[in-house]
Amino acid sequence: MLVPSLFQWWRQEQDLRDITARVAAAEQQNADMQHQLDLWNDPAYIASQARSRLGYVMPGETQYAVTDPGPGYADTSQVEAAEPQGPARPWVQVLSASVTEADAPRK
Repeated sequence: MLVPSLFQWWRQEQDLRDITARVAAAEQQNADMQHQLDLWNDPAYIASQARSRLGYVMPGETQYAVTDPGPGYADTSQVEAAEPQGPARPWVQVLSASVTEADAPRK
């Protein structure tokens, strides 16, 4: 007679812990969403998002776009930072060759 009551009590305690955890997660999500809403109510944040996401500029400003200079361009800082001699082949080609060799039966 005591065992079913204890089991029911244990089950209710487990349910209470689960519900408490879900409430805490919902409160955290609510706080995160409120923070996002507060950010979007700030005109400076809206302007920064318009600049970064949409490429907008303020009146009187000039927007510059960096383009690929082409194959003949060599940045001296990148050339100086490079190792004097790299691997004979990239690792992808080495891996591909080893898989191909493993699949080919020897005669």
